[in-house]
Amino acid sequence: MKKQLFVVHNLSSENLEFTDLLGGLPCPSLAIISNEGQFRSFGEITLIADSNSLNMRDYDIFESDSYSARCPEIRFALNHSELEVVKAKINDAMSHFGISDQEFKEYNLYRNDFSDNDKLEQGLYKKSQELINNKGLKLLYIYEQGIPLKLKFEKIPPPISFLSMKSIREIERKGLSNTRNDNAREEILSLDSVQADITKSIKEMYGDEFDYLTDDDIKYEKSIIESAAGFNKDGVLSPTKFYQLSTYINDKKQDYKKINFTHLSDALDKKIPHDSKRHDHYIKWIDSTIGASIGRPFFTQDGKTTEANIDTLTKSMTGKTRASENTIFKNVGDIRAALTGKIKNLKGIESKAGMIVPKEYFKEYKDKSINALRKLIDDLEPKFKFHGGHHYTDSAVRVLISYALKKNIAVLNESFNVDDDDVKEISDFFNELKSAPTEYFELKSKKHMELREFSHAIVPKNLDKNVINILIKNRITIHICPEKKPEMFSKLLSKTKMGFADLGTIEVIKSSSQSSSMTI
Repeated sequence: MKKQLFVVHNLSSENLEFTDLLGGLPCPSLAIISNEGQFRSFGEITLIADSNSLNMRDYDIFESDSYSARCPEIRFALNHSELEVVKAKINDAMSHFGISDQEFKEYNLYRNDFSDNDKLEQGLYKKSQELINNKGLKLLYIYEQGIPLKLKFEKIPPPISFLSMKSIREIERKGLSNTRNDNAREEILSLDSVQADITKSIKEMYGDEFDYLTDDDIKYEKSIIESAAGFNKDGVLSPTKFYQLSTYINDKKQDYKKINFTHLSDALDKKIPHDSKRHDHYIKWIDSTIGASIGRPFFTQDGKTTEANIDTLTKSMTGKTRASENTIFKNVGDIRAALTGKIKNLKGIESKAGMIVPKEYFKEYKDKSINALRKLIDDLEPKFKFHGGHHYTDSAVRVLISYALKKNIAVLNESFNVDDDDVKEISDFFNELKSAPTEYFELKSKKHMELREFSHAIVPKNLDKNVINILIKNRITIHICPEKKPEMFSKLLSKTKMGFADLGTIEVIKSSSQSSSMTI
């Protein structure tokens, strides 16, 4: 199999849907990779472009990740009055299936997972998994579609564990669960049924040996049980325990039973199985049910809120870097970018193609570069002219980047008392970094790209049908790569015939599993 280079862009299913909604990808970062290994970073879908169709004047080419700007976080404005309508419908569904509002809140299905979920309040895209998997919406769908659903309920233990239902009923009947009853806390323990429950607990504890207990033994055991339950030595129930008991009795919670939420989750999933016609219908139902609650997309940048569309997002990303990221490996990437600069054209890429290695090999070089930079920064710290503290690393990296760009020793001398050995150590590090391999070259677009500018896509099996339809709509040839056979990625990439540059041959990986592809 010929070793070649390919121009690709990876993204997730959800981001592909959002791209379809926007009408394109704002200033995407494309990766130039070889077909020697698999490339699955940044998303499960790999879009492949024809390098011959790309106008290189619209792109900047870097020898590695340039840490260019990513698309800002997109949020959707919410129509809260419409949300209240949906919440009321969910309440009706809960009542129908015997689930209390309080139970749903406790399980974070209704209040937290639906109306107060941070992502949703900020504006969650309606096709996101959080919304599709929301159990409140699933319950409402099953209710509205008339799908039979049998749920399991389980007994709620009382806050005083030894109390029987007979005692609970008697406490309720005599008004001793009323917090306004001043004598209630004193009278509960004197009830015959409560005393019988305590005696029963002692019998269960001792079994056949109970008959050998003296009256003093039984009295002592009763005092231990009563104390543990919250009664003081005078037989008065503590305020905290009384409040818990009162709440338990007065709420009743489906006649002292509650829903088994583990069973509920399983039951909902079984009624709406993934990869089924019902699931497809459920997704469309979500659009019609919740769609009116979700308004136009927006993003916030530099304190300013702007409507999100392909033009505003492209403008927001032009010439920006990922300033929010601050990791030691980003520092390595920043210094390398300053050293190597940009590649002018695809011919320049071909001449440096040997630098691109598979991910599994790149990790070794990545770790080596990180450790080398850490050592260099540590070696220079005693010679730093200013108080560094927690910000020393950032300051040192900025100086090294400036020195890499200007190649003027005066830049170093402004911040460090360097000698010849220090300059040599820095130069050696720079030279190692310039010649180090990379997992991919970055091709950064200066404009937005439409999906139809990509010719092929490598996708996992069982991809959502809506995502498949988006690819088909944009006339993209789809190749399915089995998740359990990731080595097939290289073969499928070659099969697209979108490669450029002749870099020799690759040993073909044998596999008993056959990949599949479909052309639309």
